[in-house]
Parts: sequence; C-alpha cells; structure tokens
Amino acid sequence: MSRKAFLSAVAVASLTVPTAAHAAYFIRPYVTYGGSIIDGYVANGPTSGSQQFANDVQSTVSLDDGTIKTYVGLDGPDLRGQAAGIFGDTLHFTGAPGSIIDLSFAYDGTITSGPAVNENLFTSVFTNFYVFESGSGAAYDNFSSHPGALISQSSFTTYRPGIGESLNEVIAGLLSGSFMLNAIGDYDVFVGLSVGAINNGNPGMTTTDFSNTGTFGVQTAPNVTFTSDSGAAYTDYTAPSVPEPATWAMMLLGFGLIGSIMRLGNRTNTRVRYSF
Repeated sequence: MSRKAFLSAVAVASLTVPTAAHAAYFIRPYVTYGGSIIDGYVANGPTSGSQQFANDVQSTVSLDDGTIKTYVGLDGPDLRGQAAGIFGDTLHFTGAPGSIIDLSFAYDGTITSGPAVNENLFTSVFTNFYVFESGSGAAYDNFSSHPGALISQSSFTTYRPGIGESLNEVIAGLLSGSFMLNAIGDYDVFVGLSVGAINNGNPGMTTTDFSNTGTFGVQTAPNVTFTSDSGAAYTDYTAPSVPEPATWAMMLLGFGLIGSIMRLGNRTNTRVRYSF
C-alpha cells in the first residue's frame, strides 16, 4: 500500500465511527498496522481492554488505574503503524462549591531508531486532555470540537533523524488544569495518547515505546471527595514538563498530518511541535 493510500485509509476509518449517545464511561484501544485497523471502542462495559498486531503495535487502556499504554515497534523498510488509547469517565465531586479541583495526565516514553538512509523516517507522539461539565453534550466522538470545555489541552510532536543519524529520545510530558467545583459537581473527562512511526524505506528498527503508561490523576482539597461512574479511584500523578496547551487536533487522524510534514523539506534531527 502506498503512503497516500495508507493515510486515506486511516482518515476514512477514523471518521466513520458511528455516532453514539453520551456514555458514562468508555475505553478505546485503537491500532493500525499497514492497511489494517482495529478499533476497540466499548462503552459502559469492561473498564480495561487492549488491541494489538502481534508484538509490533499495542494499545492498552485501563480505567481501573487511569492508564494508557501504547507501543509501536517496526523492523522493516516498508512498515508503518499507530497505537492510540482513549478513555472517558464521569466524575462526581462532593464538597464546598468553589473548591479547586486539579486534574492531570502525565506520560513518558522513549523513541529510538537505527541510522536513517533517507529523510523520510519519522515518529509522532500526540496527547490530549478535555474536561466538561456533565450535561454539556460532549461525548467520545465529538469532545474534540465540542464548545465549553473547562480544560482543553493537546500536544503533537514529530521526531525525524537526518541521513546517517539515529533517534534516541526520552520524552516526559504533562497536560493539566484546574477548575472550581460547582454546586452539582459532575464532570466528564476525556484523555488520549497516540504514538506512531513510518519507516519509509529505512530498513532498521524504529520504536515508539510509551508502554511505561500515561496516567490520569485527580487532586482535591482535603474536604472534597469524588467517585467515578467507572468505579475507578484515580490518584494524583505528575511529570516534570508541561507541553503547550492546544486544541484537539485529530487523535486518530494524526497521520493525516504526515503529508504536510514531509513537504517541509530536508531536516536534520527535526522536532516539530504543532498547535491546532
């Protein structure tokens, strides 16, 4: 399959997910490998799940501990893959209105490759984090564009080596935000982490390994308690760096940006951050 056909397949598959009513919680492990796609979306059912293509592309999502694990390892010149994990949950807070609620999604991983034989090898990391008051109408298939988010952050970064150079990157990031508790105290949270790689004629092993987990955390004042519709008891987790906030972009269409990236021309050790 050509690069253009691959990108078109990912875009079409991502846009044709059926519309659903608001779910109290959901998990969505999602993987692509070549022209194949597995979408593991399930709502109001199991609180954890995974999808994979052999050991090459893997995604695991767990509401039990608020984690997303993604991994892509490609050993061959014509391979390409993406591993994405998304989850949503409804949180119910009890406490004095006006109390501060702090939420975060922290992630870390590594990106490695052998020496590149052309400029077209690259990898990507995309994260996003949205929070709405319950009843806003935000759902798994529209939260990226739905208005009125209390927290809306995302980060999309690509990594490319120059010819004869390798990738050896350690990445740690944090998406976080705060809001004041309202009188009702119910909020919908959406979190995602996607990684991908395309070797584009480069014969070595390319790995984007975020199986160390991205973790969602909740921090409140001592007099504030909360429950979740999934039953998860999220704990606070933080990381040292804070990516720039941005709008949703396209979690499952991340590779749709590849054509634009490739047209940027020859670059050496390029790190490109996009804000949408």
